[in-house]
Amino acid sequence: MRLILILLSIFTCTASASQFPQSSCSGTPYWLEVSAIKLCLEPENVSYLNVLNSKYTSMSIVYDGREYIFQVQTVENATGGLHKKYGLSAYRYFLALALKNNLKVDYPIAYEIHELKSEHEINVYESSEWAVFTLISNHRSFDEVFIINKKSQSIFQIGGEFDQKTIMSLLSKVKLP
Repeated sequence: MRLILILLSIFTCTASASQFPQSSCSGTPYWLEVSAIKLCLEPENVSYLNVLNSKYTSMSIVYDGREYIFQVQTVENATGGLHKKYGLSAYRYFLALALKNNLKVDYPIAYEIHELKSEHEINVYESSEWAVFTLISNHRSFDEVFIINKKSQSIFQIGGEFDQKTIMSLLSKVKLP
């Protein structure tokens, strides 16, 4: 029985993460850069662009009629400091939220902090160096995407109101360092 549970846990972990979306930038250059993240947005679809006055690199942009906030984020702000409480890196913290598989994490508190009802509102996309966590649901006041470098734990956040299809399209226009 224990072996079955271990195998099920491994299968669940590998089945939950998807590959980072393929680039859709074949004809459009990466002309916009925020911190080390490059974007190949079609310039004619950008109706507003504003660099925000913030301690951390950030900008607000209206693209295809939707407003997005792009910003460098601290681990403490992204996790509400819970990563430290549970002794986890930012990557492991968000992975635990998505998989709901860590006994250290008090899920009701963590989900309340992130305005989540369940792990089904978090999607995970990974490459060898990066992990992307999308926190999207109808009851959240602000949807979020956290792009985390697995080694350095640097975090880049995209915020706004969007659905999974829209954010996947936007992520296909992102080039990570």
